[in-house]
Amino acid sequence: MVPIIKNYPWQCMECKTCMCCLDPYDEDKMMFCDMCDRGYHTFCVGLRSIPTGRWVCEDCGMCARCGARKAGQDSINAQWVHEYTKPRAQSKFVQTLCIDCSALNSKTKKKR
Repeated sequence: MVPIIKNYPWQCMECKTCMCCLDPYDEDKMMFCDMCDRGYHTFCVGLRSIPTGRWVCEDCGMCARCGARKAGQDSINAQWVHEYTKPRAQSKFVQTLCIDCSALNSKTKKKR
């Protein structure tokens, strides 16, 4: 994360503003990218609530399989798919996939 945050004016937790609207308010709706630590309001990026698990911003998101920079065709509502190892209780992050590659990956796993 350190090399990424050197590329933009990093903000401490008390000073964080949303990268879209530049508003520091509505902290309960503010989420942070797991790759770069930039802050975003859920409503500024088209989400109704803060997602569980990992979340990456549009600047950092990239599919590990095809290299796509958008999660899906409908980029406003499309969310990256984060894959983890099993069992879930002790799972570790494996990769981030776009919606299309995640669907292909699921089909491949079911055939096994």
